[in-house]
Amino acid sequence: MHGRYSYSGRYRRQRGVVLFVALIAVLIMTLAGVAIMRTLDSSSTLGGNLAYRQAALSNADRGVNAAFSWLMGQTATALWNDQTAFGYLSSRTLINDWTQAASWPAGQVVTLPAMNGYTVDYQIFRLCTVQGNNQPVNNPGAVNAAGQSCNTALGSVGSGSSDLGNSHGSESPQFNGNLLLHYQIVVRVSGPRNTRSYVQVIASRGVN
Repeated sequence: MHGRYSYSGRYRRQRGVVLFVALIAVLIMTLAGVAIMRTLDSSSTLGGNLAYRQAALSNADRGVNAAFSWLMGQTATALWNDQTAFGYLSSRTLINDWTQAASWPAGQVVTLPAMNGYTVDYQIFRLCTVQGNNQPVNNPGAVNAAGQSCNTALGSVGSGSSDLGNSHGSESPQFNGNLLLHYQIVVRVSGPRNTRSYVQVIASRGVN
């Protein structure tokens, strides 16, 4: 009786150890499964966010093109003063943080029709100190008159009216004397999942 009792006790202890090890194995497998699921979920989320951001940047092109088309369609004198209904200010901005809502005041921003859940807003700023021209009409140097400092550049040879606004090589040795005035275009894109993208472009066109 004593021998059978001892054997039975050892058997129960061994069975308890096996059960404990099995529980640990199940726990490890469960944690591993959760980790894999979290990894897959994180990868999917990251891929989704990148896709949304890429789509937002693509939509930003709409804003840049719309703003540039409007800018090039105006007469020189029309750009001397603000046209807030078209998102245009004739002097440079002091805004440093475009992510703030206050940087996009109502009545001073152009909003394009939404497309695929993305809304595009833009503003245009003439890179001058103050509004106006401060000089007689048809004076090419007016934009750099006293009190009216503007960001300008000379157009290269061949930069006729059809070439205005295009980029020119910094190494170009010749200039045609056509003064180009610089403008800042700022675009904001809002999309699904609180996606936000901001794009800034410097455009140029003749002062006359």
